[in-house]
Amino acid sequence: MSIRHFLLGALLLGATSASAQNAAPETFYGQYVPTASVSALPATNGATTARNQFLGDLDPLSISFFDFESETAQTTTPARAPNSPLESETIARFDGYGSAAEIPAELFARNAAVVNPTSGNIFGTWATSGDNYLYAVGYDGVNTGVDASVPDNSTEIALSIRYAPGSVTAGRAPRAFSAFGAYISDTEAYDTIRLTLTPLGGGTPVVLDYGPVTNENNQTDDPRGDFPGNYQVSFVGFTDEDTRYERIDISFVGRDNAPVDNEAFGFDDFVVGEINQVNGPPVVTDTDRVLDQVDEPGWRLLSAPVRDVTVDDLAQQNVVLGVPAGDGVTQAQYPSAGFNFYDAYQGGTRWDYVPVPTTGTTLRPGRGFWWYWYDQAFTPNDPSFGDGTSVSVELDNFQLSATGPRLTGLFSEEFADNTNCASSFTTCPAGFTTPNGDPTTAGAPPGTITPNDDDFYMVGNPFTFPMDFNALSASGGTMAAQGFIWNPGNPSGLNPRTGDDIDQDGPGTYEVVFETLPPPMGSPDDPTPQNAIAVWNGMLIEVAKDGTVGTAPTNITQPVTFFFDPIAAVTTEEPPFHGKDGPEAEAAIRFAMFGETASGALTRDETTWIRFRDDATDGWDRTDASKPDWPGGAVGLIAPMGTRDGEPRAQAVLALPHGSAAVPLSILVTEAGTFDLVWRSAGLQGTLRDLETGAILDLSAERYTFAAEATDGEWAPRFVLTTAAVVDAEAPATPSAYVGTPVPNPANGAFHLDVQVGAGATLSVFDALGRRVRQHRLGAAETSVVVPTEGLAPGAYVVIVEAPGVRETRRVTLVR
Repeated sequence: MSIRHFLLGALLLGATSASAQNAAPETFYGQYVPTASVSALPATNGATTARNQFLGDLDPLSISFFDFESETAQTTTPARAPNSPLESETIARFDGYGSAAEIPAELFARNAAVVNPTSGNIFGTWATSGDNYLYAVGYDGVNTGVDASVPDNSTEIALSIRYAPGSVTAGRAPRAFSAFGAYISDTEAYDTIRLTLTPLGGGTPVVLDYGPVTNENNQTDDPRGDFPGNYQVSFVGFTDEDTRYERIDISFVGRDNAPVDNEAFGFDDFVVGEINQVNGPPVVTDTDRVLDQVDEPGWRLLSAPVRDVTVDDLAQQNVVLGVPAGDGVTQAQYPSAGFNFYDAYQGGTRWDYVPVPTTGTTLRPGRGFWWYWYDQAFTPNDPSFGDGTSVSVELDNFQLSATGPRLTGLFSEEFADNTNCASSFTTCPAGFTTPNGDPTTAGAPPGTITPNDDDFYMVGNPFTFPMDFNALSASGGTMAAQGFIWNPGNPSGLNPRTGDDIDQDGPGTYEVVFETLPPPMGSPDDPTPQNAIAVWNGMLIEVAKDGTVGTAPTNITQPVTFFFDPIAAVTTEEPPFHGKDGPEAEAAIRFAMFGETASGALTRDETTWIRFRDDATDGWDRTDASKPDWPGGAVGLIAPMGTRDGEPRAQAVLALPHGSAAVPLSILVTEAGTFDLVWRSAGLQGTLRDLETGAILDLSAERYTFAAEATDGEWAPRFVLTTAAVVDAEAPATPSAYVGTPVPNPANGAFHLDVQVGAGATLSVFDALGRRVRQHRLGAAETSVVVPTEGLAPGAYVVIVEAPGVRETRRVTLVR
């Protein structure tokens, strides 16, 4: 199996593949040539050897097969009319990579039938496994008189496998072909077997010729006479790590001694793969340090950047605790010690993270996992912990590596609904039971496992390059326009309040990853907001279920499927291709709260944003975000208090329409202490009032020190922000210009876009190759555009709305 190897080290600045782009497909061919009639493959033969080599180039965990055993068997030979057109025989569905992916294939064959012959074969065709196979007929155009313009010894299609996204199973994402293999029996009297591959969306077909086909006089025991080549089996296959195909035609070339009539073939044991199931050639590259914080101890929210990474692989590099053996790995890692590795999240609090079950567990790309790193070298030596081989290491210059095949195409991952009910409900409506019970996580203090599950899902960047946040979308609910990554410690290794060196665990904080970046805050020491997810970074993403209080929504227990599009984030050296050409007319303020409790514990919260946007509403929408629960340690948090579904909600991001506002801010403190509130703003003026002391500060102050008692696990009102936006009053703004986001996204059919851009506007849709595939000129009064998608292949598209002084870019993903 080909592999890729990735290190956690220096910054990766571009898309990553050392393999040649658009390389020719790799082909696999072999024959079994018996000397008498047969109806079973021997253990070792040339066709099986070629098939095993073909399978070795594919992902062994997700590839699937189709052998016609589930089809209705026919025991009679079908008619062999020479002029019959290709007819649809069946729909075969294959698993793509990811838990919600499918490769729907429609099979067309000439005079075809799924057969189960009592004699073991029909005219030299037979099943290479099981009892059933597909019997089909090919013919020469001249000999049958079907098409006199076709020269002799040319090809005629016997079997066509076509991508059929319209037939995909509900709730699954369709993928096109990038690998195919099959046994073909009775390849009589032809020199070459030809596969003609049509690229997805059209283009120049790729022709693959397999041969020469051996034609032996192997049928002396056949009562019908001496027919060369009967009963022999060929295996043909290809893999392509660069290109997806929508059609595969099988035909035969070079009739030397064939009789002047139709030829019959048997097809069996199909294997179809998509681009993420093809293992490309090896490549070694350096990747991004997680937030440039690898030398800080503490929790990491991570995600595997390649396939086939196991917990055992990571345990060879840093300490893993509390994990038993299993899933093919016999070495446990201190199974009776406290957990430091969690790979699932049920929603609720930090105690609702689920420990990884075994050291052999495979960490799927697209899913996040938590892992605690210590900044010291030690070997757990308590005999009661049980056996283990992993040890912790000093984090200075520590590099995390992973070996495995990379993902290259759009793929999807399905997550079970992690809410007890929709977020609208305090109790489940009648008739709805809890889809996910709360885990009984060992070590959780009494009362800390809550039944009030949240709407966060633990996902991650599945690619070997930094991913644009806009490359992520979800179905099954409304995905928020921002996500959260975890920064395990402060960059300098210093106490953020006192400047002293930190000898023990530094405080961590979430940081927000935005779909649309807020304006610069104008301070050189303020971290720059980002819309890129680094390699190895996991994320918490909020997906809200639909519904109203007291009424059960239709998607209340439906899973959430995330779609990952391989779109690399831009670097500072490149102009942005995704998003807008210039900053939106937006005002914003960011709060951070640092502190030290009475016991000396450090706290840190840098996840509080208030944004004034044209597309925001007064109520809850996708531009708002809940405050996530901290993974561990002392907590001192601040949040604007909004309202969601009629109930108070602490928010990490509060988005409001432009205008004056009074925003309450509450704190959550687990232990009394002294805290610094620091803020940066852009385009805002106003005041901050301390409700407890009565102090009033102008926003230009940017810092305030205060003492606070523990809030007993509740959010306590502490400040009121009174502000008004003053964004670029002198700039030639176009306040009436507005372009919404595509809905639905991903789209399975037409999508619509809300617009308000005035006369002379044009909406264009471009595919991944930069080709304009749709164009619509908007009328002056047109405020909503419906964009049809018939004839467009699944994948990522760019939507651009242009008018005088306006150029807005949006992204949409099409699925079938």
